[in-house]
Amino acid sequence: MPNVSWQEPQILVDLLAINLLAEENEMMLPGAMEISVVSPWLSEVELSLRPGLWHRQLQIERSAASYGLSRILQRFLVRGWAVDIAVLAYGFNPCGIHKDPNAHTRERQVLSRLLGLGATVHLVPDLHAKGVVTPLGLLTGSTNITRSGLFLQTQNALYFAHDHVEYPPNRQNLRACYQRSPKAASIP
Repeated sequence: MPNVSWQEPQILVDLLAINLLAEENEMMLPGAMEISVVSPWLSEVELSLRPGLWHRQLQIERSAASYGLSRILQRFLVRGWAVDIAVLAYGFNPCGIHKDPNAHTRERQVLSRLLGLGATVHLVPDLHAKGVVTPLGLLTGSTNITRSGLFLQTQNALYFAHDHVEYPPNRQNLRACYQRSPKAASIP
């Protein structure tokens, strides 16, 4: 099984960068130009880069050595990609979890900005699934897309390339988690 738990932040950076590299260089992508970010909790995660050929695709400023996740997703939006983001709904959820909107001001600001730029945001009751889906591969597992989830906690993370036998069912499962939830018109 392709377990990448100890390398997950770098795999996430590489996965996003290689998708932009392929698209910006008019390479054939094996699927639609769409990114799905599924995480009950989301923060403006700073993604640090180790030098690599494709990382220049993420650069927003020449000197940047790290990038916020929302700025990277904005780069996809500017290039015409569909960006779907699913987070746990605010307020009381049927499972008993209460996600207080006042305790997640930064998450709400990031979601509002991305929604204004054309991302589709879903506020999903009882969301527990976690992952990032791209045309070239996906990450899934137990990691919330937050600073503590990616950098401070030991989590389980699996990577599947687009041609791996587990890619299609994992892609379908992650996307199904939010596709029945209405698209948010605004963030509370």
